[in-house]
Amino acid sequence: MKKLVLLLLVLLGVAHFATLSRCEDDVTEEKQEADEEDSDDDEEEEEDDEDDTEVKEENGVTVLNNKNFDTFMEGKDTVLVEFYAPWCGHCKQFASEYEKIAQALKENDPPIHVAKVDATVANEIATKFEVSGYPTFKIMKNGEAVDYDGERTEKAIVGRVKEVAQPDWKPPPEATLVLTKDNFDEIVNNADIILVEFYAPWSVSRQSLIKYKLFNATVVNFVSQK
Repeated sequence: MKKLVLLLLVLLGVAHFATLSRCEDDVTEEKQEADEEDSDDDEEEEEDDEDDTEVKEENGVTVLNNKNFDTFMEGKDTVLVEFYAPWCGHCKQFASEYEKIAQALKENDPPIHVAKVDATVANEIATKFEVSGYPTFKIMKNGEAVDYDGERTEKAIVGRVKEVAQPDWKPPPEATLVLTKDNFDEIVNNADIILVEFYAPWSVSRQSLIKYKLFNATVVNFVSQK
């Protein structure tokens, strides 16, 4: 009887030890699987980063984003850029026309790059260039943005881009002066006619003008007497 009890105790001990070993093996396997999943996630993130910096083309139009925009612009004289939103109806309608523009400028001598930026994703670049509507076109001249607000036709856009691409092209002088308390009197008193906008930086829309005043020699005594 004692031998039988002893045998049972030994068998129970062996079974308990085997159970503990299986549990440890299961924990080890789960840990290895978790480590492998983490490693796969890290690799996917690295691949995503590489994809973001890689410059791709869609139907002849270069696709840019926050991570590759500045690098792509380095050393390029002139680049036409469209800022668009995927849900924008006007952008969708203009897509085929923009591809024609890309082809026309590619055939220029020298070729001119044409790019597009999804402004809903590349919000850093869109904010930098004050993009507030879609589509918005910018002509990048040696890294500096030149606004395009002309007709949205292949002929008009291609013509304007080629004009800006000329070696002797220079941006027009600023039409708007920034007045401060230090220069206000001097500038206003030396002008026959001047239009001044008074605005607040926190205004919801800069397009909604807060206040206008028109200064001229006949109605306002801000001009010098001649």
